[in-house]
Amino acid sequence: MIDELEIPEEYQDEFLSWDIDIRENNGNSGEGLYGYFFYVPEEASEDILSAMNWTRGACIELSLNAFDEPDMEMEL
Repeated sequence: MIDELEIPEEYQDEFLSWDIDIRENNGNSGEGLYGYFFYVPEEASEDILSAMNWTRGACIELSLNAFDEPDMEMEL
């Protein structure tokens, strides 16, 4: 998720410390999964808000692949 959001390294610890509620985006029908989202918490620092161009309470959308593990390249 950090990679998808492109959170700068200096703000990753803060981001990971948040108790955010990741929710599923099931669209209007509620039958399909289109991605995920969360709301930027009130405790977000001005520094990370500025770096990410976010505001407190903003809805941040994530793709279906946001939680995928990176592919490991085989070494011969």
